[in-house]
Amino acid sequence: MTIDLATTPLIKLALHAAKYPASPVCGVLLGRDVVVDGEGGAEDAGADASSSVRVVDAIPLLHSGLGLAPMLEVGLCQVREEQDERERERER
Repeated sequence: MTIDLATTPLIKLALHAAKYPASPVCGVLLGRDVVVDGEGGAEDAGADASSSVRVVDAIPLLHSGLGLAPMLEVGLCQVREEQDERERERER
């Protein structure tokens, strides 16, 4: 399995870390599964296919350790709701 990091999430990560250099950042990387054949074309899973994850967005949630589990859980719920809303809009 390979991980492909798109330009947008990479820039978000770098800029956010540069803006808050003294604070740790806890966040979420959003991606999708991609199946590619040996020639780089997309296809269904097959004998010569390998899976890959394409990271398409980065969402920073908080600047603290993981000791704030309730705040992290609320942030993750908000991210999930936003993604569900985007999926519903795409289906229309």
